[in-house]
Amino acid sequence: MLASKLAYRVSLLAAVLIVILSVYGQIHSDLTPCGKLAANYPTILAFEAARSGADLQAIFGDGSSACQKRLGIAPNALNTADNFLFIPAYAAFLIFFFLGARARDSKLAVVGLSISAGAALADYAENVCLFQLVASPDAPSAWLLYLPWATGAKWIGLAIAGVIGGAILAKRGGFGYPAALACALGFAIVALAIYDPHSYGAQISNGVLLSWIVFLIVDARESFRRA
Repeated sequence: MLASKLAYRVSLLAAVLIVILSVYGQIHSDLTPCGKLAANYPTILAFEAARSGADLQAIFGDGSSACQKRLGIAPNALNTADNFLFIPAYAAFLIFFFLGARARDSKLAVVGLSISAGAALADYAENVCLFQLVASPDAPSAWLLYLPWATGAKWIGLAIAGVIGGAILAKRGGFGYPAALACALGFAIVALAIYDPHSYGAQISNGVLLSWIVFLIVDARESFRRA
């Protein structure tokens, strides 16, 4: 019981760090696109979902320009912060959530923990691709072929981890049922965004956010629950 509560508390602290990093990134990151990217499509998500030279052109514009050089700095800074801060934070959030959830279902919790760790590793692979593409967005590159695999593995992995967490919670009934439904909806959103990034890619992070909100609620509840 005490070990489970400690795991939930570590997960909760990691969640607080994620919120702080997300708010700071929204305020200080200058990711205004140089091309004709849809106004409601976050630049970094469009970059992760890029599948062709035309997709990169919508972000970085056509040819070398002051805007393109400026935009090249922002994604690199964001991805560096991602590598050293955000990925470790969300990996800790998910891994310690599932460590806490072992008291509910140890087998599913281990599967969820493993998939979460794999998704974080895929995120590092994704960032390698993004660093290479930022360096020369106008030139044909094999990194554009690797990027969808890394991006897909990351987002689908996070969405599957959400579904597993929801399944664990559903075993207790009550809050677990709407929690599992929210996690399943999140998976559907991510799958749709991976299938058609041009139409639904802007919503992909919202799909993962659904399960993360559920996990955060559970972290808070279990961290302060009386024995």
